[in-house]
Amino acid sequence: MENQELKHIIKTIENLMIEDNKMKIAEYIIPGPPVSMARPRFWNGRAVTAKKSRDYKRLAEKLIKLQLKNAGNIKAEEDHVLHVDIQYFFPRPKSLKRKKDSQEYIPHFKKPDLDNLIKMTNDILSDLAFHDDRQIFKITSQKFYTTYDYQTKKEGFIGSIIKIWVLEC
Repeated sequence: MENQELKHIIKTIENLMIEDNKMKIAEYIIPGPPVSMARPRFWNGRAVTAKKSRDYKRLAEKLIKLQLKNAGNIKAEEDHVLHVDIQYFFPRPKSLKRKKDSQEYIPHFKKPDLDNLIKMTNDILSDLAFHDDRQIFKITSQKFYTTYDYQTKKEGFIGSIIKIWVLEC
């Protein structure tokens, strides 16, 4: 993934957002296919989270910590009211890599469910980017199949882009 393409994606998302009464405090990127929060399974009287969810959460937390460190550890204050915007980008299945298919982003409406993706993202960001997810007043989120160039057979960015805004109340 080229840096210019990632900047273009971020700029496009920024242009879609209405910036009235908001101040952006953070932006995070988690590369790799997004993973939803799996329901815990109970085994021998204990709740056990699926390995895939657990591993993704650990990796994403490390990436967020690294991005926080590079940004000077900006964390939302406890009294801040937040708007979180999350964009999820998934790899395309073979059935959407034909010449007749759009090369742009295509809405993703299959599993994983958007609400479970949001739960995972909130769990990852809680205590790192903000104190608690109760601070979130508004969440906007979308999920897409990434772009695809059928000539070069290359896909665009796959992962999550998260933006956090402080609302002026």
